[in-house]
Amino acid sequence: MPEIDTSSEEFKAALKAHLGEHGIDADSLPGYASALKDEREARKKAEKAAAKFKDVDLDKYSALTAAAEKAEEERQREAGRYDELLEKERTKFKGTVEERDAKITSLTASLERTLIESAAKSAIAQHGGDAELLLPHVTRATKLLEIDGRHAAVVVDERGEPRLAPDAKTATDYMGIDHLVGGWKEAGKYSGAFAGTGASGGGAPPSGSGPRPTGAKKTVSEAEFMANLPGIADGSVKVAV
Repeated sequence: MPEIDTSSEEFKAALKAHLGEHGIDADSLPGYASALKDEREARKKAEKAAAKFKDVDLDKYSALTAAAEKAEEERQREAGRYDELLEKERTKFKGTVEERDAKITSLTASLERTLIESAAKSAIAQHGGDAELLLPHVTRATKLLEIDGRHAAVVVDERGEPRLAPDAKTATDYMGIDHLVGGWKEAGKYSGAFAGTGASGGGAPPSGSGPRPTGAKKTVSEAEFMANLPGIADGSVKVAV
């Protein structure tokens, strides 16, 4: 079917004639002239726009469009792989940080234990006590605390809260290990674990000299010590020091 140019004068004349046969005046139709003008202008614009692509190879254009779409799909896949690699690196970094933190925690705990044991042994020796017997009790009753930027071993109560020294003048004057061990010795607690606080009288050997009592052991387990704790406390069980 041949294409009809609705903007041509021939078409316009034919349309008017056709309408006239039916008693219709085409010029008197509302908006007819305006609509016809708009249609002509639209056609001119379309022809002008189409002229820009008159030399375009449609097959080549279609191939280029398909290649661009494929490249975009590949880019998106690459972006997905990048996100996956990024997530792996994040997981690896998180594991490294957690491992580092665990090591720091372990080293900190080891350092705290060493500092507390060192301070405890020094205090026990100063008061003539048996470190092997008293050390477990001292370490259970103390913890390392940072005070004014410095770390110190302080005595804590049953709830783990620092205990104030009897002569405390400030809220941070906490009881130290030396005061704890000295208090035990003065009160007669664990008396058998301190030199010179066990047996007395003419038949008792001088503290730290002479033969040890028959059956006495220098090295005892904590379980043995705890089993004899009442006797050690009241002095009926003698512990060689």
